[in-house]
Amino acid sequence: YAINPADGSKLWDYNASSSITSSPAISSDGRIYFGSKDYFFYALDSSGTKLWEYFAGQPISASAAIGQDGTIYFGDGNGTFHAVNPDGSEKWTYVVDDVTDTNKSILSSPALDLFGSIYFGSGNGYCYSIADNDTNASLNWKVLTGDRVDASPVLGTGNEVFFVSRDGYLRSIDTITGISNWENLVGDVFYSSPAVDSNGRVYVVAY
Repeated sequence: YAINPADGSKLWDYNASSSITSSPAISSDGRIYFGSKDYFFYALDSSGTKLWEYFAGQPISASAAIGQDGTIYFGDGNGTFHAVNPDGSEKWTYVVDDVTDTNKSILSSPALDLFGSIYFGSGNGYCYSIADNDTNASLNWKVLTGDRVDASPVLGTGNEVFFVSRDGYLRSIDTITGISNWENLVGDVFYSSPAVDSNGRVYVVAY
C-alpha cells in the first residue's frame, strides 16, 4: 500500500501472490523494493507500477537493503543470500552453511557498511559478514552462536556490529576481524533488532 500522509487515504496498492512480511526498501530514485512468500522479489515505481520481478526460488520474509551503487540485497527462506542489480538481473548469490538440526532461513535484513561489507544472520546459528566482489561474494567471517539469528544486525559507532540470537545473547563483533568484543545475556531475543544511539549505547528488547 501507498498511503497519502495528509489524510491517510490509499493512493494505490499492489497485490502479490502470497503474504508479504518484509518492510519495503525505497531507493534514492523512488523505486520500492520488497519480497513475498510467493518466491518473487518485486520492484515498483512510485505510482505502484511493477518495473520487474526477480524469481528467488524460495519464500522471502526478510526486508532488503540497498547498497551505494544501487545493488539490492536480501536473503530467502532456504539460506540463499541474493544480490540483485537495479535492472532486476541477478548479480550473485551466496549460500550459507548447512548445520545439523537447523534450517538455513534468512529472516534478518542485512546491514551494510561503507566499505562494501554485508552483515546478516541465519537460522543455522551463524552471524555472517560477506564482501560484494561485483561478480561474486566472498566470506569475510562467520561467528557461530547457540541458536537462530533471526533479528537484523546493526552497526555501532566504531568498528563493531551487534547481533542478537535466540540463545539470548547480545554480541558485539569486530567488523574487520570477526572476533567477539563481548557477549551479554539479555534474555529471550526473538525478532527485535538492536538500536544504537549517537553515543554508541545499545538498546535491545527481550521477549
